[in-house]
Amino acid sequence: MNLTDPRPTYTGERCLVEKNAVGGCDKCMQACPHDAVRITSRVEILEEACTGCGLCVQSCPSGALEFDLLSHLGALKTQGTTAASAESEARVPCSLKCSKVPGNGATIECLGRVTPALVLASSAWGQRLTLVRGDCDTCKLGDPTVPGAVENVLQIAREYRSELHPNALEVRVVRYGESSAENADSGFIPELPAPAPVSRRDALTSMARNTRGGVARVIPDRLLPGVETKVEAQHIPDEWAWRKRALRPTPALENPQYWPTPSVNENCIFCPVCTNVCPTEAIKRDRLEDGSYTLTLEVAACTGCNACVLSCPPDAMKLEARVPHGQLNEFVVLREGGGLEY
Repeated sequence: MNLTDPRPTYTGERCLVEKNAVGGCDKCMQACPHDAVRITSRVEILEEACTGCGLCVQSCPSGALEFDLLSHLGALKTQGTTAASAESEARVPCSLKCSKVPGNGATIECLGRVTPALVLASSAWGQRLTLVRGDCDTCKLGDPTVPGAVENVLQIAREYRSELHPNALEVRVVRYGESSAENADSGFIPELPAPAPVSRRDALTSMARNTRGGVARVIPDRLLPGVETKVEAQHIPDEWAWRKRALRPTPALENPQYWPTPSVNENCIFCPVCTNVCPTEAIKRDRLEDGSYTLTLEVAACTGCNACVLSCPPDAMKLEARVPHGQLNEFVVLREGGGLEY
């Protein structure tokens, strides 16, 4: 049993390849800079080639690939919090550095593991986040595409925050070792805090948690290694659950919120395709006593993967960028009507 397996966990039930979505999906394979991903009837990540950079997880549209998000969320929160609506000067400075950057401070294996949920949570905690990277051009853990991938993550996070508060995301990416003038342009200088004192009891508890996480990582098709609250029946990936939790300050229920979800038009024939390909069981199709059908959507469970839209036989679906904020806690009726019409 290899306790240092760098691969993310894989949940086949959420993979668009295994769901037989039209067009399939190869985003993880395209994102991997180390040729570690193989796609057949499922996704396989080769342990000997994987470095754990996280670019495949960043690119996965359905949460089929995951790393333990909670440990990095904890590393950010322990650096201090304030109100999500705080002005820039009142926000708590914090940092997260690539494992190749020397010195103290909270560390993430590679900035390729930074996700929108991580950035959104930092913003919700009233932090000014500095992401410190090493030399991605020569790094064997990541790859020169990492800075661009991180910028894409920040852009997605900005979309989620755009209607929440006039303050923009307080997050910047800086490269370790570059001149202060260049880093000053971003508004932050990477000052990595010294680690807080750790008691013997806390150290042993942390070791136990890390051991459980290492053991779980080699068990196939587990959802998240080392997270005791996870159950197999949980269909919403942690990434999207935390995106929702981090939408602070809470807006009015009618306010528009960036959360891509499908809509359905009158071309719908109430076939089961959209429900079959949905990786998180967000879409439900129910047959009523009178023979009619109802399509409902659990909005919070939708990852916006677009599988239903691309797979819809009569082309009756399209992806909408925003929903009223209140719908994030609701099951929304997408379409009601008669039986199958072939």
